[in-house]
Amino acid sequence: QELIEFQLEQRQKLQGQFETMRKRHEEEMQNLMANMIKLTTPEAERDIKPDVFKGKVKKADLGVDKPKPDLPQSRHQKRGKDKGHEPDA
Repeated sequence: QELIEFQLEQRQKLQGQFETMRKRHEEEMQNLMANMIKLTTPEAERDIKPDVFKGKVKKADLGVDKPKPDLPQSRHQKRGKDKGHEPDA
């Protein structure tokens, strides 16, 4: 009986140690992957901040002031002739 209890305690200790080792290994792998990505990614792609926030893109280039052709009103105007309804003569 004592032998079984001793073995159970040892097993639980080992399982705790394995879990700690797995967590540490996972963290190290994530750090290694992040470092590898940093090393292999070109400088231009590393910067996650878009040019808009850096002030490099002008407002005209963004198309902010342009009218949008996909507005519902413009669709109705375009499709009015295509519906096949001819005025009664």
